[in-house]
Amino acid sequence: FWEANVMEVALNGYATSDPEGKRARTVGITALIAVVDPDLRAAATDALRSVFPVAEIIARSGVHAALEAVRAARPHARDWLVLDVGDEGTAAIVIRQGVIESQTYLPEGLRSILGRISGGQASDTVLSTMRMIGHEECSTPECLSMQTTLAKVEPDLAHAFGESLMKIAAPLRLPNTLVLFAHPDIAIWLGRFFTRIDFTQCTETSQPFDVNTLRTVDLSPEVGASGQTPSVELSIALTLINKETFPA
Repeated sequence: FWEANVMEVALNGYATSDPEGKRARTVGITALIAVVDPDLRAAATDALRSVFPVAEIIARSGVHAALEAVRAARPHARDWLVLDVGDEGTAAIVIRQGVIESQTYLPEGLRSILGRISGGQASDTVLSTMRMIGHEECSTPECLSMQTTLAKVEPDLAHAFGESLMKIAAPLRLPNTLVLFAHPDIAIWLGRFFTRIDFTQCTETSQPFDVNTLRTVDLSPEVGASGQTPSVELSIALTLINKETFPA
């Protein structure tokens, strides 16, 4: 195991964060169980112990962290699809009634997306241009060229994501609300991509996704006090840490 944790307790069908001492005819418990390759777990644990030799190491999964981040930013949402776009791939997490129904890893991530549109340019240059395009602040020849490239690669990108989303939606169509975690330089453009591209065959209402792009400030506004903007991944982790209750 990497983690085994109770995610929600429901009394008489109603979720509660404080079930102790209450009476009910029915009790529902939803647990998250995450597994990991033993060698990978040992390597990660050994690396942490080499830096923090006396600390107690408590493991939490990325799925758990993403769920808590969405709960913190959208406390009233109950059904949604989370797409957490990492460097090497995308974690797709289906949430129904506030708990995790399924989780799948898609092979399309930041590195492959940049590979499709870079044309040999350095990643930093591409990300900077993408940020300006997202904020509609770019009218240089480089920006116009990038926009032409984006229009050409979007069909392939739509096919890559669409094929994976159709597999996830095979047993039960996906919620229309899509919560997107992505690198801030491509988040706005990627949010528009998922809104504009026709994924209606995957959704419950056969309508386009309602995309909610979560930013660092939505997750952990207090961590920006130092004047530095943390990555989305760090903000997700900090959101979980701030909600944790640790043993004394």
